[in-house]
Amino acid sequence: MIDFHDIDLIEQYLFGDLDKSTAQLVAQKIEQEASYAQEIKLYATTIEAIKLGEKAKLKEQIKTTHQTLKEKSFFADFYSNNLDKTIIGGIKTDAQQNLKNAIKNTHSNLKDKGFFDNIYDELAPPTEPSIAKKWTTQWIAIAASITLILCIGSYFLFFSTPTLFEQEFALYPDKIGQEINTQLNATGFKPIDKKAIAKLQEGMEFYNNKNLELAIPIFEQYLISGEDQWRKTDIQFYLAISYLGLSESDKAQNILFSLNQSEEFQDLTSVQWYLALSYIQKENKDKAIPLLKNLEKDTVYGIQAKELIKKL
Repeated sequence: MIDFHDIDLIEQYLFGDLDKSTAQLVAQKIEQEASYAQEIKLYATTIEAIKLGEKAKLKEQIKTTHQTLKEKSFFADFYSNNLDKTIIGGIKTDAQQNLKNAIKNTHSNLKDKGFFDNIYDELAPPTEPSIAKKWTTQWIAIAASITLILCIGSYFLFFSTPTLFEQEFALYPDKIGQEINTQLNATGFKPIDKKAIAKLQEGMEFYNNKNLELAIPIFEQYLISGEDQWRKTDIQFYLAISYLGLSESDKAQNILFSLNQSEEFQDLTSVQWYLALSYIQKENKDKAIPLLKNLEKDTVYGIQAKELIKKL
């Protein structure tokens, strides 16, 4: 039986490490239970805060938090006088993978100490005093763990050098959001179609807020729901960009290859740009350069393509 509140399972889902069948079960639970969706969103938001938080504020917070916790010998067992060796050793490799490993290692350390025991039994605070006290303690534990994760993530923000891919990658703008709203307000749709479009709107909201871990399962579910989906190739493209944003280059490339040969998708220059970035992410400049050369005269990507070629 799957424990949907298991920390390792949630991490694997957000990082795309679950097998397909288990990931689908988690996605279904997110869709069916608002409280569970909020739980997943808490983790996704925390991870996103690590990547995008304001450096100055976080740096000051880290100094204060570290000093307080150090005085309480909180790091005695796994922090010594230096940063965890796992973190230091990871700085030389891909920053996102480092961050992923650092979060997992921190959770593992805390889990071994019983820090997360029964934390997620209930999301709403009970009324009985004895139980309420336990619930409060559990959420203090969650808050402490998030603080630790923020500290670790901020270390990478300050001391790791962004890769060339990270410097160039940005999400493709939302060009279908307004049309989705129009479709939802239109008449003549079957109930199932209306529901699918409403769910798609939710997926685009996650996408626009950079919660790609939550957008992906919605896009995937939409694309397997039938043969005649509205704006199918557009959703395929946003799915590919979401994969790329989470360093899942192979999945992104499979979709981008298909779109590049498609007669339905109109923005082929954007497909080629992100395909080139996917090769850069995999450090395959030999395949990236020809795509970038094809874009040198493009009015949108031309200047970026020329500059990027110089950096390769």
